[in-house]
Amino acid sequence: MKIAYILEIFPKLSESFIVNEIVELLRNGHDVHIFSMNVPVEGIKHEAVKEYNILERTHYFSFNSIFKVNVIDLLKYFMFGVFQDLYNLKIYTNMFVFNLKQAYFATIIHKNRIELIHAHFASMGNVSRRLSKILGLPYTLTAHAFDIYMYPDVDNLREVMENAHSVVTISDYNKNHLQGKIGIMNRIDVIRCGIDINRFSPRRRSMVNDGIKLLTVTRLVEKKGLEYLIRAIPIVIKEIPDCNLTIVGTGPLNDQLHQLVHDLKLEGYLQFKGDQSDLELMHYYENAEMFILPCIIAQNGDRDGIPVAIMEAMAMELPVISTMVSGIPELVEDGISGILVSQKDEKAIADAIIKLHKDRKLRLEMGAKGRQIIENKYNIVSESEKLIKIFNKMRC
Repeated sequence: MKIAYILEIFPKLSESFIVNEIVELLRNGHDVHIFSMNVPVEGIKHEAVKEYNILERTHYFSFNSIFKVNVIDLLKYFMFGVFQDLYNLKIYTNMFVFNLKQAYFATIIHKNRIELIHAHFASMGNVSRRLSKILGLPYTLTAHAFDIYMYPDVDNLREVMENAHSVVTISDYNKNHLQGKIGIMNRIDVIRCGIDINRFSPRRRSMVNDGIKLLTVTRLVEKKGLEYLIRAIPIVIKEIPDCNLTIVGTGPLNDQLHQLVHDLKLEGYLQFKGDQSDLELMHYYENAEMFILPCIIAQNGDRDGIPVAIMEAMAMELPVISTMVSGIPELVEDGISGILVSQKDEKAIADAIIKLHKDRKLRLEMGAKGRQIIENKYNIVSESEKLIKIFNKMRC
């Protein structure tokens, strides 16, 4: 099947789940073309992007590129988009550029005889809906987190989803929210963001209880709750002096979190490692004793879906400490594969760290159970099969 993926930015280091999904579609013989609304600026890319030559399937807009496509089709699709905006009384600052970009993508989609348009995130669902009208193609949508929780335009969200031929989301929590709070009437399928479990090979961990190596892998943004993890460390080191926390990732709160570490005099206990390649990241997973990601609901309503980093940690048989926020309890079984605490509670985070440190048998049991959960419920192979079934229905 020929499928167009409409994305805000591709590739993006924090969106490994999209790369995983595209790779699995390619493995199953589908012809996927990616249309990125913006050009990425990150230097590090996931290994699979190069391994499967995905950038050769990725289209970016530039003013020079418009001369490489059918100009007649380009103008036709451009005028269609402009008239659509005028008819709906939608006038906006980047209207000309947006419609030109949309027309450019439409021309390529038409040329490549694409059969289906799929978008990740509701914001890209808007673009897919417009392309669907221009080209007469069905579109589907996967909803995640910020796109449905952060300052949602409820009317627009409802329109985008109810016009989609199929709506997918990544958790039961999201499904209940969309149907109960937003009022989406059409069917919503829950398909998890799976990972390639073959990439994760847990190592045999030491049974010695001396120090403790803690790890988190995340973007440095409010909803990840890193402030509360950092504030938990002074409590932990009173009980475990040889405590070390590694934070992998970058983000807008970088300076603020560094300042907090300085204010709490934790420089000797905590390291920021920035973004890392897949190979380097695996090294951090292999050397950690537990994984912590104390997610919260941000002031603007933003929250996580189900963090892929937690899935990766569980695949590496790391016990997880997280919070009872959003879809996380669907992944981490409290007391079985990890410990879930209330959000914004540094004392509870510290107590969980200390508890797992003292009980090495529990750490190993939780790690093994976590790997089993990922294999059974968050495996990219089985989750992609569900998505492919939905895509195939579009042919009927």
